[in-house]
Amino acid sequence: MLSSVDLKEATIKEITSVLGSDIELREMKWDKYIGFNLLKPEKITELAKTLKKLGYAQPVLITGIDRPSEGIIELVYKFNRVDSGLMTWIYVNVDRDNPRIPSITPLWRAAFPHEIETYDLMGVVFDNIPDLRHVFLPWDWKQGFPLRKDWDPNEAKKYPWWEKTREFYDPFIIPSEESDDIYYVSLGPQHPAVHGSFRLILKLRGDTILEAWPDFGWVHRGIEKLAEDKTFDQIIVYTDRLCYASSLTWNLTYALAAEDLLGVEVPERALWFRVILAEMQRIVSHLLWLAALSADLGTFHSMFLYPIREREKFLDLFEKASGARLTYSYIKIGGVGIFKHVEDVPDTWFNELKNVLRDFRHKLQEYLDMTEASESFHIRTKNIGILRGKAAIEAGATGPVLRAAGIKYDVRKMDPYLVYDELDFDIPIGKNGDVYDRWWVRINEMLQSVRIIEQAIENIPKQGPLRTKVPPAKMRGKGEGFGRTEDPRGEAIIYIVADGKNMPYRIHIRSPTYVNLSLLHYILRKAKFADIAAIIGSLDPCMAEVDR
Repeated sequence: MLSSVDLKEATIKEITSVLGSDIELREMKWDKYIGFNLLKPEKITELAKTLKKLGYAQPVLITGIDRPSEGIIELVYKFNRVDSGLMTWIYVNVDRDNPRIPSITPLWRAAFPHEIETYDLMGVVFDNIPDLRHVFLPWDWKQGFPLRKDWDPNEAKKYPWWEKTREFYDPFIIPSEESDDIYYVSLGPQHPAVHGSFRLILKLRGDTILEAWPDFGWVHRGIEKLAEDKTFDQIIVYTDRLCYASSLTWNLTYALAAEDLLGVEVPERALWFRVILAEMQRIVSHLLWLAALSADLGTFHSMFLYPIREREKFLDLFEKASGARLTYSYIKIGGVGIFKHVEDVPDTWFNELKNVLRDFRHKLQEYLDMTEASESFHIRTKNIGILRGKAAIEAGATGPVLRAAGIKYDVRKMDPYLVYDELDFDIPIGKNGDVYDRWWVRINEMLQSVRIIEQAIENIPKQGPLRTKVPPAKMRGKGEGFGRTEDPRGEAIIYIVADGKNMPYRIHIRSPTYVNLSLLHYILRKAKFADIAAIIGSLDPCMAEVDR
């Protein structure tokens, strides 16, 4: 396997050879990433083909930055690898009045959710994309593109929200040439199987699903737009609300991006404490998922209550540390906590955490014994909702869904942040990529999180500050900031562009749940209607994070 340095050199050599004068190397602030300026938008397909040939796995982020004074929309593409932390970034400008660029979805299905999101909110048209449509906005929306700088929020009032809601707007027209045994079903947006507000439009023959289209946007809040008018410190509160099941992880992802932009150093003790908090949050999130999935399967009511009981013990610890149980705003720019009590994480807190972890190991084994002994559990999970191997990479799977497919990819290992490179832990992976494997991977991830926390408790400095005080003058940034973490649901990214003010010019949030739920279009094909709840539950949806 080539080293990251060799991979960088090979990438630069091949890209410049293929694209020639149509591309130029871009100076990046990060040594571990490569950047290119693509001078001709029509060459994006050729560039994508070359990156795929070089072993790049997925376009993990595609977004736009509106620059009305220059008459352009700057598109940013980020491509990852599953064998290295190396990423290649592509910057390309399109005309603001006629923003068009070839779609790379025909080459890379993983690009689809990112391209339709960029069209939806920024108005960039991706030519030759299989299904160009709005994804968060209503499908017949004609009131402009909200993430453009000159968009007037009053335009939203012109859309007939009440009439559409009252009539339960359905944009699908059933073709008259369909045979009599084919019918359409709209599942959601308020159905227990969808774990929040989103809708599935299903095309069925009998109880077999032929096609499935997920329809998002039912709780869209426009956090990316709101953040453009908030200071860097104020945005922390919004990151809590991205997903209440993993609030601290999103605090962390944003803090890493803001610290990267502003050049803020974090004390060593805070780095270790952040790891402890992030892994506790992973356990809390997975326990909530386990409870919900057990209820989705229909006969595991005890296994709904027991994980909730264990989750409460971790929430008690969060409350003692931060004062909150759900939305914490506890990981801040510069460290952890608020200055009135940043030093107040007493040894008793860590001792109580050790006791909770010791008890949790035993409880988790009980859950395993209870579930594995159930024949109905195996019937409802094994060989159901299969997505594995290269197909999972190609479709854009991330996090436990990707690892259950047999792909050993975890940002904590591939591109370590905080002090994860100093910790010893394993990455659980599955074989079949079915509901059972996704269950198995998350169960074992909780055990690995316990292992990580125990090491961090032993290694955290006993004294020292938990937060660096950042003066107001330093809370102004120019350039780019990038935070990349392994959220409980997959690869989370927050990308910030700033122009020298104390608030971002543009902020983009990559939601791992959004890309995983987009997989339903593929996973549900040929599945049975009765398996929908198990399949959706195995993806661990968080709709607040999807809609952002």
